[in-house]
Amino acid sequence: GVQTVQIDSPSLKLLLLDEDPATNRNGSFYPGGTASRGRFVTHDGSINVAFIDTHIDMLSHTQVIEIQRGRNVTLWFDPF
Repeated sequence: GVQTVQIDSPSLKLLLLDEDPATNRNGSFYPGGTASRGRFVTHDGSINVAFIDTHIDMLSHTQVIEIQRGRNVTLWFDPF
């Protein structure tokens, strides 16, 4: 396993998030996956996201799509 202290920028690494039921085909959320075609608007126009450092935030649909397709994919997904 990976210890939390080994992770670079744990406040930016996604741990759990709400996913559109229409695209929720498995238990994963990764760049370019089925979720990248979903709608992320479950709570007041945003979704709840939990990060590895244990804080929770709300992200807009646009922010989630940028995380999925943007040039900073490693910032959000790569733990090292």
